Amino acid sequence: MTKLQHIFKSSGIFLLTTALLVLSACSGSMTGERQNPRSAESAEADAAYARTAGQAEQNPGWLGEDGETIYLYLVLNDALIHGDTPAATRAIQELLSLAPTAELFREAVSIYDFSRDQNLALATAETGTRLYPRDLTLNMMLSELLAKEGRVDEAINKLKAFSAGYGKNQPGLSAKQKQQDLNELRMLLIRLLMEDQRYSKAQAVIASFPPHERTSTLLFYEAQIYKSTGQQDVALQKLAALVKLHPNFTEGWMALAAEAELAKNYPLAADYYKNALKTNDLPQIYLLMLNAQILAGQYTATVRQVMASDYAPDVKVQASQVFMEHNRLEEAETILLSLENIPYIADDVNYWLALLDHDNEKNYAGALERIEKISPDAQNRDRVLRLKTALLVKAKNLEKAIETGEILVEEFPNVKNNWLLLSELYSNFKNYAEAADIAKKALEEWPDDYQLLYALGANLGFLKKTEESLRIMEQILAKNPNDALVLNFAGYMLADNNMELERARNMLRKAMELEPKSYHIVDSMAWVQYRLHDYKKAWDNIRRCIQMGGNDPVIWEHYGDIASALGKRDDALEAYGKALKLEHEDAQEVLKKIRMLKDN
Repeated sequence: MTKLQHIFKSSGIFLLTTALLVLSACSGSMTGERQNPRSAESAEADAAYARTAGQAEQNPGWLGEDGETIYLYLVLNDALIHGDTPAATRAIQELLSLAPTAELFREAVSIYDFSRDQNLALATAETGTRLYPRDLTLNMMLSELLAKEGRVDEAINKLKAFSAGYGKNQPGLSAKQKQQDLNELRMLLIRLLMEDQRYSKAQAVIASFPPHERTSTLLFYEAQIYKSTGQQDVALQKLAALVKLHPNFTEGWMALAAEAELAKNYPLAADYYKNALKTNDLPQIYLLMLNAQILAGQYTATVRQVMASDYAPDVKVQASQVFMEHNRLEEAETILLSLENIPYIADDVNYWLALLDHDNEKNYAGALERIEKISPDAQNRDRVLRLKTALLVKAKNLEKAIETGEILVEEFPNVKNNWLLLSELYSNFKNYAEAADIAKKALEEWPDDYQLLYALGANLGFLKKTEESLRIMEQILAKNPNDALVLNFAGYMLADNNMELERARNMLRKAMELEPKSYHIVDSMAWVQYRLHDYKKAWDNIRRCIQMGGNDPVIWEHYGDIASALGKRDDALEAYGKALKLEHEDAQEVLKKIRMLKDN
C-alpha cells in the first residue's frame, strides 16, 4: 500500500467497504419473500393467456370490441398477478377508454396510487367521482388522495358534503346499509383528522358514535389519540381494555407489543406478538415475535421454534436473517443448514450461508463453492456477484475478483456502486490507469457523483498526476468545503509531494477541526509538519495518532522518520520494524532506512 493510497483507504470511500456494507444490509432484510412454485393450474392459465396475447399482437382487430375488453382484463389480471405495474397501468388506461365503469375507476386509482403516480391517481379519482358522484369508494379514495397532497381541508369538506347527501336518490339503499356506509365515512374522517393532528376534532367525531356502534377500530383510534397527545398511561389502559373486549383485534396486540419494545420489555413484547399471531398468522408478525425473543436472549428456544414451525421454508430463511441482524451467526447458520436440501430455495440458502462464511472470516473457499452452486438466473444476481467479488478479494484472488467485477458492470451497468467496486478492484491491483478510466466512464452517467469524483481524483493521485488530482478534489470542495475526507487526501498529497506545504497544513488543520477523532488526519498533519521541519509538533501528533489507534505500516514509517529526525534512534528502529511486520509495501525502502540508522 502506497503512502497516498493509505490515505485513500482511510477515507471510508473505498468501495469494497461500501460493497460489504451493502451485503451486510442485505443480510438484515425482512422483505423480498420468494414465492412458492406456481401451480399447474396457474401454468395452464399462463399458457392460455400467452396464446391469446400472441394472436392479439399479430392481428389486433380479431377480437372485436367486447373481445378486446375481455382481453385487456386478462392482461390486467396477469399484470397484477406478476406485479408488472407498467403493464397493469397500460391495460387500465385502455380499458377506461373502452368500458369506464365505477369498478374500473376504483381499480385504476388503486394501481396509480400503488405505483406512486399521485397526480394520475388524483386525476382519475376526480374523473371517476364526476362520472359516478354517488360512488362511496371513489369519493373516499378522492378524499384520501387530497389529504396525501396536503389538501386536508378540501378532503374533509368533500367528505362532509358527500356524507350529507349520501342516500338521497338511491332507492335501493337500505337504512341499515346507509348507516354502515355513513359510519365508514366517519371513520375515514377520524383518520384524516388524526393524520393532520387535529386530535380534539377527531375525538369529537368518536364521541358522536353511540355506545353500541363503538367498534374495535374506533376504540383503537381513541387509544392512538391518547398516545399522540402524551397520555401514555391512558393509551395503554385503553389498549388493554380493547384486547380484553376484542381479543381477535390484531392491531391492538401489535400496538401493545410495540409499546413493550419501546420500554425494552422484550419478553412481554414477544407474548403480545404471540397473541397477535393467534388472530392473524402472518409471517411478518411471526418474524417480529422472533425478533423480540432474540432481544430477550431466548436464542436456543427460538432456533428450535423456527425449525419446528409449519411456516414455509422461505419464511425460515427470513428468520435466519433476523438472527443475522443481531449478529447471532451460529443460530442463523443452524437454521440455514436445515434448509439446504430444499430445491426451490437452494439459491437463497447458499447465498446466505456464503455470506455467513464471509462475515465469520473463516471459510472463503467453502463460501465460493456455495456461490458457484447458485443459478445464473437466480433472483438478486447482482448481490450474488458482489458477494463473490468480496470473497475473492478476501481469498486474495484479485484477478478473479476483477473478472467478476467486470461481469457485474456488464450485467448491471445502471448501478453506480458496481462501477465504484470495479474501479477499486483495479486500484487494489495497482492498475490505477484502468481504475481512473472506469471512474471517468461512470461519471458520464453520474457527472456530479461525489464518490466517483473522489475515486477518479485519488487514482490520478496514485498515478502522480498531482495537478489533475487536485483539480478534482477542488471541484468536490467547491460544493462542500467542509469535506474532511477530501481535505485530508488533498493535504496529504501535497505534503507527500513536498509542495504547497502551508496550503496543505491549512487544509489539514480544517480537517482536524471537522474530524478531531480521526487518527488518519492526525497522521497527515504530523507528516506535513515533518515536511515543514516542525519536528516537535510532528512528534506530538504522530504519538497521538498511535494512541488513537493508528496501526498501519505507513503510519509506523512516518513515526520512524520523525523519530529519526529528532535523533531518537531506538524509537525509529522499533517503528521501522513494526512497519515491516505489518507488510509495508515498499519494504526495501524501509530496510534502507534501517541500514542507514545502524551505520551512523
